[in-house]
Amino acid sequence: MATNRIWATVTPDTLAWVSEFGKLTLQARGSAAGSIITTFRDLMRLELRRVPLTTSEADCLADILGSSTLLASPALGSIVYAEVSSAFQIAKQTPGASYGADHDIDEQALLDKLRGLGPAADLALRIAFARWWVLPAEERDYRMVGLNIIDD
Repeated sequence: MATNRIWATVTPDTLAWVSEFGKLTLQARGSAAGSIITTFRDLMRLELRRVPLTTSEADCLADILGSSTLLASPALGSIVYAEVSSAFQIAKQTPGASYGADHDIDEQALLDKLRGLGPAADLALRIAFARWWVLPAEERDYRMVGLNIIDD
């Protein structure tokens, strides 16, 4: 077992939940927290696998989401869908502006993919794009951050 440690400040109800998880899995509270973090990471990977994107669609999402796709405390919900839908609507109000044309994508098809995302997949996408944006430009690769790129 790894001996790396992290310290976290959590609410009393979260601490109680981690403690209960530890009892259920026969782990000390710290080990239980580590298991939860590992499970969360794996869940994010699996959720990204369920969202197939073309490179052009990923480029469009990167363009819209920018580098500020996460908050200090990640909100849950249809954030990506709302951001993309709003960006598409705003672009339609500007003559000649179109994310679909700029990225050679079907805007409605992308919205349809995003509309059905649950909160875990939505968060996984936001984390992936936040990770992508912090990479040096010459090292950016959607697959390196876990995105399921389907057009190669």
